[in-house]
Amino acid sequence: MENPDRKSNGSISIESIPGAVESPLVWKSLTLGLYKSADEYRRAIQREPKYIEVSKSAQSMLNAVEFAWSPDLIDVDLVTIRVIDLGFPEGGHFDAICDRAAVRGLRMCRPEVGPALRIALLDQPEGDTLYVAMNPIDVAPFSYVFGVESDNFRLSLFGFSIPQSRQINDWNARFVFERPRG
Repeated sequence: MENPDRKSNGSISIESIPGAVESPLVWKSLTLGLYKSADEYRRAIQREPKYIEVSKSAQSMLNAVEFAWSPDLIDVDLVTIRVIDLGFPEGGHFDAICDRAAVRGLRMCRPEVGPALRIALLDQPEGDTLYVAMNPIDVAPFSYVFGVESDNFRLSLFGFSIPQSRQINDWNARFVFERPRG
């Protein structure tokens, strides 16, 4: 029997997802490829007039083989969306959250978005935390995505541990996705 929520191409229609909202508007645009190594990103963070804390997990992520930077300058458009706005009122599985975002035409970010966003977002509101939706980087024994936070009047770049269960229990967590251009 055919699922009435599925379109003829096999994708799920947004209307069939309870509590879901349409794709959000572009929140911020970034240029990637300005820095050509993890060390260049570290130096750029250190040069900022505001102190930026880089956690040990984020340092390890920058050193990981999976962390890649764009060899060319590339502009990307970013959106933020809460887990609940993707139709998960009690949190959801990380992969399902990313799949729901894809239904709205969004895609996971490149790892470079994490440190680039931290450098670009010096005016991040106090108490705000954003998680970069990306393929997690394995730093034994955990898998991490980048997070950027402003807490206690400190800016930070950190590694957010994706649990082995990949369950994100905070329905209010805000993830950053890339919105393709064109």
